[in-house]
Amino acid sequence: NIHSGFSLNELVFDSSGNPSDITILYANDMFGKLCRIDIQDISQKRYSELFPGDWKELTVKAYAVVATGKSYTRVMQMESDRFVESVLYKAENNQFIRFDNDLTDLLSAENELQSSREELLSIYTLLPDMAGIIRLPDMQFVECNPAFTEITGCAPEEYTGKTPFEMGLTEEPSNINELLEQINKNEPLRNYKSIIRTRNGQSIYLLITAKRISYESSDCLLFIAQRTDGRRDNEPGTPPGSGSSQNEEQQNAMNLQLEKKIAERTAQLKQAMEDQEAFAYSISHDLRSPLRHIDGFLRLLINKMDTQDETVKGYFEKIYMASNRMSAMIDDLLLFSRL
Repeated sequence: NIHSGFSLNELVFDSSGNPSDITILYANDMFGKLCRIDIQDISQKRYSELFPGDWKELTVKAYAVVATGKSYTRVMQMESDRFVESVLYKAENNQFIRFDNDLTDLLSAENELQSSREELLSIYTLLPDMAGIIRLPDMQFVECNPAFTEITGCAPEEYTGKTPFEMGLTEEPSNINELLEQINKNEPLRNYKSIIRTRNGQSIYLLITAKRISYESSDCLLFIAQRTDGRRDNEPGTPPGSGSSQNEEQQNAMNLQLEKKIAERTAQLKQAMEDQEAFAYSISHDLRSPLRHIDGFLRLLINKMDTQDETVKGYFEKIYMASNRMSAMIDDLLLFSRL
């Protein structure tokens, strides 16, 4: 019932002792589904019958796995246009285990995320307003767009890893804790008024919009800072319908679109990670349970049998070692899955 295709296979050797084919000893339903093979007719079938296109290459790779004990992984596109990852592990004697996982949805999500990231990066780079990412809670700059350097006069090597307060761009606001608390509640910070001092001493009035995001596995703050003329809310500004007002509306719409796309792509990535975690849990639970039974009953047998027979002791030792090796293989599989 695991989400992966599973098969137990055995190498076939010719009269000269060279690997010539592979026989399937057992396969689960998912293996048949992924390979588009009728599971009822699969037992004792050979790879040369089932996979005429690449059985020779698989035979060579499987022989290397059995001979060295090192696993082998490949990803290939099936006839159904699905991308399937196959992993081979050494079993007993000339046998090996094969796991198959459908990566199509995961790869598609990754491609969409990459495409979306490139699109967002182009918007981020071309923004005429300052934008950047600050790491929480130390408030250090991670990166900023070119407009930030152009307006402030601070190059990336100057601001990276420093706070805006350390650089003298602005004074730490008295309500900094209140602002951080609002951000920690995942509430966007909109139209926050601030004043910064550029490298040449010029004061610039800003309206800052910020949102908490996850960036490179860190808790961060994405901000966009729009320049204003410094007027208070009750002072006369630009007349309605003017170009400045229209630019502000366009900028706000762009900011909202950017936030929406970030939220959508983050949700897709989270779903893909949850699917991968579910697979890892299934492997851990379904494969460890039989091993616990083997280990438990083996200990009971050892306690029940009062014998000094070295042969029997050798059998028990081999069973115990095989069980431990399978447990290690499961750990390796889980580690590989998470990687």
